[in-house]
Amino acid sequence: MTQPKLDHGVFEADIHGQSMNFAYLKRIGHWVGPHKRLAMTSVALVIAASILAVLLPVIISRVVIDGVIMGQPDTHLPDYGMNALNQWLMALTGWSAIASACTIFGLFTIACQFLYHLHRVTFAQTSLYALRDLRQDLFAHMEHRPSSFYDKVAVGRVMTRITNDVQALFE
Repeated sequence: MTQPKLDHGVFEADIHGQSMNFAYLKRIGHWVGPHKRLAMTSVALVIAASILAVLLPVIISRVVIDGVIMGQPDTHLPDYGMNALNQWLMALTGWSAIASACTIFGLFTIACQFLYHLHRVTFAQTSLYALRDLRQDLFAHMEHRPSSFYDKVAVGRVMTRITNDVQALFE
């Protein structure tokens, strides 16, 4: 018994549970490769932003609640240096504990969101550059096809398929 030949369009891949195939991701890596530095910058930015995002609840729970409101930080729980940073800022500026804690929280929030924004920008640049290279390679490939290919295949169908597939990668 032979299985019917599948048309591997976007919808068929979703139906058959193949919407995320690492072999396809590896093939796309060919076009991302020239922009590896930008891609790694994006990864580093999202890691740095995530670290700051993890520290935000620590500032609230360990610095504000334990250190300022309760007056005695619990030494058994890690504060990742946030109480020391709060004490340093208090000594440097002469502010109250709550004012310096709020300042630290605000600065960390701004830095976190700024890093997330830079990540989105660099990731978008990487994606757009890779898709531009893919489009150029596809055009060059289609340009060098023999004329007999276009006798057998409708040009509109090929162009629609290329356009839709590249657009699916963009999304």
